Amino acid sequence: MAAHGGGDCPGAVRALAARVDDPGAYVNRLWLPGQATQPGPAGTLAVDACQLDFGGLASAPRPDPGPQIGHLTLTQQHGEGHQVTAYRPC
Repeated sequence: MAAHGGGDCPGAVRALAARVDDPGAYVNRLWLPGQATQPGPAGTLAVDACQLDFGGLASAPRPDPGPQIGHLTLTQQHGEGHQVTAYRPC
């Protein structure tokens, strides 16, 4: 949280969102390499979101439209998606 300028998780998300220069490109050009996600114990998933790639397959090099996020541990929430339960900066 503090790594991205937020005192809590919602504050960190707002701080990250403020660093996104091109929201459309941040969502639509985002690619996360397969090796960046690894299953963990007891319904967890480790995500290395320091490897976000915004280049696309055929696009010319451009500046990233937003920040790398960090290393996340996601925990399955009773079949209702995942929750970030641990974080470490890039």
